[in-house]
Amino acid sequence: SMDMPKPLIFVNPLSPSLQKLREVINETSSEDGIEIYECEDLNEANQLIQTVGASITLISHPKLCSNLLQINRKAIKKLKSKVLLLSPKDLPRNTIKKFQKIGLTEFLFEPVVPKSLVYKVKFLIKSLPSMKMEEEKEEKNVQKIESLIKDEKTTEEEDMTQVKSLILTEDTEEEDTSKNQQHTELTLTPSKSDNKD
Repeated sequence: SMDMPKPLIFVNPLSPSLQKLREVINETSSEDGIEIYECEDLNEANQLIQTVGASITLISHPKLCSNLLQINRKAIKKLKSKVLLLSPKDLPRNTIKKFQKIGLTEFLFEPVVPKSLVYKVKFLIKSLPSMKMEEEKEEKNVQKIESLIKDEKTTEEEDMTQVKSLILTEDTEEEDTSKNQQHTELTLTPSKSDNKD
């Protein structure tokens, strides 16, 4: 069966390098097995990252990128998705380290040579795990069920996280992971009675 096209997610506003990249990749996207998504805002990007399977997200705003990584940290890790931040403003090394700790694949300081950017993105696309058409259908159903289970509280937590966003202190990160793990355990582990042999 056929491989699904691999999702490439552009989050607006796009820097000049990203606009150029999108034009270039667009020309050969179908031969390259790439599906381009363009998001007007963070909410749209969050939904895609959580539902399209392994993806590459390109973003050119550090602040937006920080929010995006925190909200989608689990999905990015689980799906082995990639996130690239391109910024005309150089960031301090320890800020980049913090971004990488919560899922950033790479930081690129603009301007970037368009050719090498295209090459890099195509290389990353190839390295994404591929998904067959049938798997895609099953995934979608599982996700529907999981999102029904996901309660209102998580959205509140996410709003809080956004507010805390660039404060990225170690302890808020710790708190968040323990909360997230509790969530997953509730939804994913089989009940104890199933484990008894």
